[in-house]
Amino acid sequence: MIKNGNIALAEKQMKDHMANVNSLIIMSLPGKLNNLSSDSNND
Repeated sequence: MIKNGNIALAEKQMKDHMANVNSLIIMSLPGKLNNLSSDSNND
């Protein structure tokens, strides 16, 4: 059996990881949106 402490630690690490991923996605969104709008303007 896995001890409760290890589960809590794994959950914390997963939350930290997801927070990092989310912030990376949020930071890259403006560039993606700019690319989309400039692509549609080329029609």
